[in-house]
Amino acid sequence: MLQHFDNLGPVGEQSYWDYLPSASLKWTPNGKMNVRLSYYRSINRPGFYEIVPYQIMGEEYQEKGNPNLKRARIDNVDLRWEWFPSANEQVLVGVFYKYLKDPIEQVFVASDGKMGSGADAYYMPANLGNAKNYGFEIDVVKYIRHFGVKANYTYTHSAITTTKRQYKLNGNGEYESGVTQKRPLVNQAPHTANLSLLYKDTNHGWNAQLAASYTGTKLALVSPFKDADQWDKALFGLDFSAEKKFDNGLSVFFKANNLLDAKRERYIKTVNESNLEYEGQRTDRTVVGTYRYGRTFLLGVRYTL
Repeated sequence: MLQHFDNLGPVGEQSYWDYLPSASLKWTPNGKMNVRLSYYRSINRPGFYEIVPYQIMGEEYQEKGNPNLKRARIDNVDLRWEWFPSANEQVLVGVFYKYLKDPIEQVFVASDGKMGSGADAYYMPANLGNAKNYGFEIDVVKYIRHFGVKANYTYTHSAITTTKRQYKLNGNGEYESGVTQKRPLVNQAPHTANLSLLYKDTNHGWNAQLAASYTGTKLALVSPFKDADQWDKALFGLDFSAEKKFDNGLSVFFKANNLLDAKRERYIKTVNESNLEYEGQRTDRTVVGTYRYGRTFLLGVRYTL
């Protein structure tokens, strides 16, 4: 594998090549059941905005691009059992394992290139080493006449060890020391689930869905300091959509999102007692911010020629 960087002021270039092998096995016990085992290597390229050497000053910290950002390389192993009782029904159960080399995450970096904070620190995408990601998933679709249920659940365990800063006291006063800390990958929730109640009547042109979704607590922002990462609280959402099609090509549809008016809460797991006097703070966490999106509704007409 090769990756070459050439950055000359406003002109830059990245070139690399990768060997991406893959192999798969399929066993069919009967006409409605499959067992699949596969291995493949993939890459995750950085976004164009991430490798542009920009620099902006945000409300709380500077942001920078990283023209030396490497692509992530991923070895994937999947084992899946599939059962199709009928043409529109399925039960899928699988386990997976991923080994990530140079995963891309947003982190605070000091001017010397190390994890840091303060006036000399900035927020940028970086490669922090290697990580593991494994878990299992289940997906079920079941129909009884016009009514159906679609459900899926995924458990994911991810882990990466990175360098942190920690302030300690000794006989000479306060000093800073470097430690390592194991944590999950950014935005990788261990639990995600979806449940949809379906109604489909093709003969009369009706199609409706009530969909519930759950995303577990996940790491949102990596701090340079030990035990100071920011987390997003688990979020539950509920959406509804319906459509009526007519024989002349006309259709009427309706969509309603976030019916429960769910809000996102970002927090730090540690507590500073001096913050408890402020409104909205808790004794078991430090609330960084609460973000409310509100409900949205859409009513429309569609015509198909």
